[in-house]
Amino acid sequence: MRRARRTLPDVWSRDVLNLGLVTTIEIYTGLSARRIERQAEQWVVQAECTDEDGTVSQVHPRVDIVIVAAGTLGSTEILLRSRDYGLALSPALGSRFSGNGDTLGFAYNADVAINGIGLGVHPTGTIEAVGPCSTAMIDARSARDRELGVVMEDGAIPGAMATLLPAILAAGAKLTGTDTDAGLRDRIEELARVVKSKFLGAYSGATRNTLFLLVVGHDDAAGKIFLEDDRARVHWPDVGRQPHFARASELMRRATQALGGTYIPNPVWNELTDHNLVTGHPLGGCPMAESADAGVVNHKGQVFSGAGAAVHPGLYVMDGSVIPRSLGANPLLTISALAERCCDQLARDYGWTIRYG
Repeated sequence: MRRARRTLPDVWSRDVLNLGLVTTIEIYTGLSARRIERQAEQWVVQAECTDEDGTVSQVHPRVDIVIVAAGTLGSTEILLRSRDYGLALSPALGSRFSGNGDTLGFAYNADVAINGIGLGVHPTGTIEAVGPCSTAMIDARSARDRELGVVMEDGAIPGAMATLLPAILAAGAKLTGTDTDAGLRDRIEELARVVKSKFLGAYSGATRNTLFLLVVGHDDAAGKIFLEDDRARVHWPDVGRQPHFARASELMRRATQALGGTYIPNPVWNELTDHNLVTGHPLGGCPMAESADAGVVNHKGQVFSGAGAAVHPGLYVMDGSVIPRSLGANPLLTISALAERCCDQLARDYGWTIRYG
């Protein structure tokens, strides 16, 4: 087991001591938390540690407070496994999963240069610089009906995919693409750019002129996370057939038309795949509510003990899994604000003072 033990600097030690904590921390790397048990008034985290040579060993840290923050799928998986081993939890565990209304598409082979592919293996300065992901947004939310509103953002395609993109996007354009402009001259120019990408790579021609689009809106948050073969899986029949995704697709097509490109919808969103979806913003699974009848945690992130509003002492969830619905925008700030508030409430409950100054 690889373990690093470090003592905090003095300037940190004073703040930590104000919380009533010791000044020594242990950082475990290569560790995978599996489940949580309550034993003798303490929490025992059942975990596996993988060493550098691949050896797997069992570790069982005993602590007074556990904050589960493994992300929407990870936190829900840990608690589902914990429930299977006897930990009393809400029947709502695994419910209210949402993809935050995410869907994606491509404005392929546009009439203007996009330069939206990451550098990959290219050293900085050897090719044209690429901006960060999602630097611009079209806000199509309506004050009258927020549930129908969406935001559309630009994206940067990871450089690791660069060598595959010319062939993938060209095939996608032929199979599911919609050319949004016409004319013989335009057609010749488009074909020339396709050939250029094929022989010179993704940083030229049609692929260089491709904009990755992301639309965030609202779904019904009716997904269910469950364990299958000891891994988290999602069951959400017909989610891709919800009207929101067709509206989002039309918005991306119109944006592509303004660029003179070929619109390629989400490659997995079609009849053959039963309109599957991809999301970068999974939410829910441990939804926040007023009692265990409707959710897994309360407003402080405390985990319900299985009935009513009673909670397990010292057990918290603080990540996107507690959000019980889609947000209609990128969730980073909302997740961060909720986690910050939960930390503040935890400190108050234990009589600690957090010195932010």
